[in-house]
Amino acid sequence: MSSSPSQQQTINLSSLQHNDLLKLPLLQQFKVQKDSKLLHQIILEQQVLEYLSTNQTRKQLEIKKQKQFESQIVKFNHDIHSNEKNESNKKKKKKSKRHKLFTEIGSLKLARIDESHKSYSHILDSISDSLVELLTVHYHHVESIIESTFTHDPERKEELLDSLQEAYEDLVDENMRRVYFQEMIYILSIVGKELPFSKSHLESLPYLQQLYLFQESIPDALKKNIDKYQRDTAEAIVQALISEQYQLWIFDLLQCKFGEKATSMQNMLLQYMAEILRQESQVVEGLIGRYYRRMSVKLHPDHYGEEFRGDFEEFTKAKNVLIEQKLRKLYIKQMLQVQESGLFGMGKNLIVQSHNAWVTKNCPAVDPPKANSPKRHFQLEYGFNNQRPKKPLIFRKKNSISEIGVYSFRPAYEFFSRIEKIRIYVEKNHQIIDTFTLSRDFIMKQASDGYLQTTIRYPLGKDYGPGVYNVYWDCDLYKQHADSGEAESPLKTITTEQSPFESFEVIDPEYKAASGQFKSIESSCRAALNELTKTLKKNPSLSDADTLDAAIKRYGHFHEMVVRAGKNLRSLKWAMRVCELDSKVCEPLKDILGEWRKHLAILTLEWSSARVKQSKKKLLSMFKAFVASALESEDPVSWMKCVSADDLVKHGGDSNRLYQLYIEGKAQFLLVDSDMLLEASKRTDLFSIKQSTELMRRYEIVLKHEKKEEERVALAEKKKLQEQKLREQMILEKERARIESYLGAVVLVNNLKTEKGKALNGKQAKVDSYNSDKKMFVVEFFQNDNAQALMKEQNLTIQYYYSEPTKDAEEDVPKQVDPKTKNTTTRKDSKSPNTVVIGPHSGLDPNATEFVPGDISKKLRKSSKKSKRKNRGSGELLQATPSKLDATPSTAMTSQITPLSEHETSLLNSTPLQLSSSDVRFQVENGQSELQLLLSVLESNGACIKGDVPAFYYFCVSQDIESLASLKEAVEDDDYFNILVEGNGTTGIKKFKRYSFKRAVLDASAEQTNSDNLNEHTGKDDCPLDSFFHSSSTSSFLTPNKIANNQFEDLWN
Repeated sequence: MSSSPSQQQTINLSSLQHNDLLKLPLLQQFKVQKDSKLLHQIILEQQVLEYLSTNQTRKQLEIKKQKQFESQIVKFNHDIHSNEKNESNKKKKKKSKRHKLFTEIGSLKLARIDESHKSYSHILDSISDSLVELLTVHYHHVESIIESTFTHDPERKEELLDSLQEAYEDLVDENMRRVYFQEMIYILSIVGKELPFSKSHLESLPYLQQLYLFQESIPDALKKNIDKYQRDTAEAIVQALISEQYQLWIFDLLQCKFGEKATSMQNMLLQYMAEILRQESQVVEGLIGRYYRRMSVKLHPDHYGEEFRGDFEEFTKAKNVLIEQKLRKLYIKQMLQVQESGLFGMGKNLIVQSHNAWVTKNCPAVDPPKANSPKRHFQLEYGFNNQRPKKPLIFRKKNSISEIGVYSFRPAYEFFSRIEKIRIYVEKNHQIIDTFTLSRDFIMKQASDGYLQTTIRYPLGKDYGPGVYNVYWDCDLYKQHADSGEAESPLKTITTEQSPFESFEVIDPEYKAASGQFKSIESSCRAALNELTKTLKKNPSLSDADTLDAAIKRYGHFHEMVVRAGKNLRSLKWAMRVCELDSKVCEPLKDILGEWRKHLAILTLEWSSARVKQSKKKLLSMFKAFVASALESEDPVSWMKCVSADDLVKHGGDSNRLYQLYIEGKAQFLLVDSDMLLEASKRTDLFSIKQSTELMRRYEIVLKHEKKEEERVALAEKKKLQEQKLREQMILEKERARIESYLGAVVLVNNLKTEKGKALNGKQAKVDSYNSDKKMFVVEFFQNDNAQALMKEQNLTIQYYYSEPTKDAEEDVPKQVDPKTKNTTTRKDSKSPNTVVIGPHSGLDPNATEFVPGDISKKLRKSSKKSKRKNRGSGELLQATPSKLDATPSTAMTSQITPLSEHETSLLNSTPLQLSSSDVRFQVENGQSELQLLLSVLESNGACIKGDVPAFYYFCVSQDIESLASLKEAVEDDDYFNILVEGNGTTGIKKFKRYSFKRAVLDASAEQTNSDNLNEHTGKDDCPLDSFFHSSSTSSFLTPNKIANNQFEDLWN
């Protein structure tokens, strides 16, 4: 790959040394040695490339001379024929012959140049082949050395192998290699072997002096504390800064040379050099970070006193600037420019002033980093009196605390020699409830056998009630050692600051169990409230019952509702009392139960009046009514505790009759809950021992039944929520399909009422995207310099062409289009839109759904009706399988997704993933309308379907029934229809309704066929699709905006 003549520079390759090439980053990465044959072969390849470039320039000059001679010859011949008797014709004939001779000589030169170019091209190919072989041999050699050397360091080995592999791939790539060495050799000729500045230039920069990178800038008080590691790290930082500036200079020269008209290979070279520069910057930042952490210990004022505070702050500021890539490069570049400015090196004297000006402009005051930030300043815990106590330790035992531990200060011997006492505080609700004081004698007992504990434990010996507690501590320290004995007076003490809080929680087991039951009980109460409210709104009555038994059953249903709701209300009150929580369901349920009790009293009178005729059962009915009213009361358990045998006799019954109502089923519609049965079993004064035992057994059975009933209600509520979510999802999908049909379409604006809007009426625009917040479309007008506006749906009318189709286009294009040409593309050599090429039929999305044969297709192939089997197809089942587009050639994939257009676009140069907006809209609307029509037909015949209609709808889709037409074929075939009747176990068609369902589907299919025929004739008269796709206005039709579609998908997903 050779550069154009304008980009070529004259480089003396013969004078290029191997050492110069070794400075290139790519060869350093590839581990090329000084005496390697690779260097000689690379120089040889560049020399041949330079000769070929020069040869090409000579050829262009000769061609230019040839054209000049030929134009002169034509001019002379024209003058000779126009002025035959003119005397100057003889001179012109001589000149014409001479120019012809020059033309022949130029042709011979061109032939020699072409022959030389061809021979050198063969030489270049052979050099390139041998160079690739040498690169491969060198790659395997270096790879074996790395694997044998770094056997104990797998991470380093993997890093070196990856770097070697990357360099090998770049060098083997012929175009990349030639461009890289051609441009980099030119840069080497400009840059030279070294930068125009060195370490001595960096020594005068203030920030580098404040970072103590040079021995001369280190204060004498700190020199003795700096070890060899820190000096070596400082030297490495200086060398890394020089290397970074060298790579930065090369990168800037390449950018300046290429400019904005860089080729693709030159852009790749810039990206490679940018990556090299980024790696150099990472090395510098890593060295500065490690150096700062080690040096901070030497300079920190907590370690060496407050006199080092200023030096430490300047040291930190210098680190903050030099560790940031942009600030570091800008600072060094501008400071070096100041050094080079001025006469006789006077710029060096302006460094301090320039540094202060640079800091004022480029380093604004910023807030210090947070404590948890990785960029936080180095913190030390030196300074014994300034240490802050750490959080206490909590040693728990099940649901209580056994011990509290505190950490001693560092160093431990200093802490134990100066400690007076430790105070531990226990706080609840911001109030101190306990304070524990640890004396010096107690603390020193834990230092046994000269071993100083890092943790001092205090046994609590006390249990706390439920709640959340905070624990913290502080201590009193002597200003000098307690055992020194230097002063006879009492030792002075200082009090440390308080430690951070450590929280612990004691949980009440009863509260934990009750809180777990609160939600389920509240859900049951909410369901009971809804049931009671809906039933009461219907004003239930017994007078409209057909028979007396029907009235009794109806009353029994109302009675069970009230008793069950009262049981749930009592459970909810218990949970609220234990958990100390409020519920919004409690008061409404209590009120509705009061209304129901009044209403049931009225129903009891109706029932009693209806049973007056049955005199033999009057007393029994009165007793049942008495017991029913007691069960329906607000507190039936209290009634059971207090009722006596005289009360039962007074109301027409006794204890045996009450036992029969409870146990033996004499009362068919009395509901006795578990609480009533439990209290009844305790009444030994009313019931015998055997009866009490039976009542207890009955209590256990009813309690289990109530728990199962609560679970059933919870499952029913969950199922209801799922069905509601499914319906909402279907509505959202329908709305999404409707909005998506507008995206990318050409629309006509109308019905705008405002003054500005009236000016836009009748104008055409393209729908760009959809604004979900304002629920309006973003349209782009064609006539108003692509201005955009927000429009409502009722103000837009879809137009299927940008301008009226011409008559010529309608006459040339046939009226009917072969359905096989639906997925087609135009070729570059075929400029007419009438010539189409059939593209391969496969999905656009690599994750698209694949079609595989389903079980029902095997059933259909065995059908006896050949004509139906032929029309029905293969019965394919949609299953999510890996797409085959990964194995499809790129040309085939491009051809299938190239939009149908009359522009001169070749198959290989077409843009992928651009479909005709009309094709996309027709496919989406067709698929959505067929599935929506199928769902509406199933919903209208829900009485014939077992289970839920959505479940049967998904079952139909799984059986390849995706439209009303396929459903009609299924019900006509006996075998297929039997599969639908049987279903999948949870859904299907009711057997006694199967003929009604079949008749309804056939009628709906007939109506749909008539509607489709009517729409087809209307479409042919108004806007034929053939004219739309092949008219001259096709080139103006806009494809959907890809960005708008992505925004729409993000909105709905």
